[in-house]
Amino acid sequence: MRLIDADALLEKMDTHCKLCPDSDGVHVCRRECDWHEAMDEVDDMDEIDLALLKEEPKQGRWEGWTATHWTGKYDDLGDPEYKPHVVYHCSLCGRRTVIREAYCPTCGARMGEDHA
Repeated sequence: MRLIDADALLEKMDTHCKLCPDSDGVHVCRRECDWHEAMDEVDDMDEIDLALLKEEPKQGRWEGWTATHWTGKYDDLGDPEYKPHVVYHCSLCGRRTVIREAYCPTCGARMGEDHA
């Protein structure tokens, strides 16, 4: 995420839209161009609560356990073959995954050491 000055962006975009010619070739702003459509989109966006940016990120951890899954193959005796793998869940929100990431994609917690 990049924080930008939306007012400065709108001001810059406004200078471009004033280049629209009318039917007589005179440059006027009729608020009908793509610039104004984009400016309206920027203007309608929610403002970020700056207090949230100052908060410390939540701290969680990946808690794991070993599970098995069928490989889709059979052994020489015709029995299904199973392969072990580790399943993790976020200690804060419970999201399950087989990939330990630095942040939980569901609750945004910064992840520390995992406990299998």
